[in-house]
Amino acid sequence: MAKKQAAKAKGEEQQERWVVIMVNQDGVTRVFPGRRHARRGDTVAFEVVNTMAEIKFRKSHPFTTTKLGPHEIDRRGWSCVRFKVKKSAKIGEYPYTVKCKRTKKNALGDSEPRMIIDN
Repeated sequence: MAKKQAAKAKGEEQQERWVVIMVNQDGVTRVFPGRRHARRGDTVAFEVVNTMAEIKFRKSHPFTTTKLGPHEIDRRGWSCVRFKVKKSAKIGEYPYTVKCKRTKKNALGDSEPRMIIDN
């Protein structure tokens, strides 16, 4: 209990972080933010708006799931998948791709979106 209170006091409480995937009116799929920072123990929610998408990490990912992908978000309207960042995740960047099922193209972020684990 004291450890949790100390972490909370330092601002290290676990949080849910969001990544939004949407198709704009120009037909381009975008990932917001293109660079998502998260911490060990956080939950990252990938949400799609009015499209279907699949997320795939290249070589490794920081999440507790064992599957590299593709992870499909397959419902229309607002839907999401959530992944928990491993407590043992290595600090660093994890590039991934998001492919829009509607446009059959990869989404834009910062060149390619990245998951960044800070601590």
